[in-house]
Amino acid sequence: MGITIKVGLASCGLADGAGHVYTAAQEYIASTKAEIALEKTACIGMCFAEPLLEISSDDAAPITYGYVTPETVPQIIDAFLQNKPLADHA
Repeated sequence: MGITIKVGLASCGLADGAGHVYTAAQEYIASTKAEIALEKTACIGMCFAEPLLEISSDDAAPITYGYVTPETVPQIIDAFLQNKPLADHA
């Protein structure tokens, strides 16, 4: 299962801490054995809910999470890997 995570790093996201979310995702992905592609993206379109993280796979529709913090990144990734996406922040 190819998983892709996108973090919105436009000015709105950066102002709300998306850079820290991206770094947390990068570090957590490195600590797992899962094949996860991490991508930077521009504005996802819901600036009111920044920082935003979108996670998807080849066989699952994308899920966009809002108000993401570095602390919630592992929870989001782990739940997705277990095929039990979190409802919180989605």
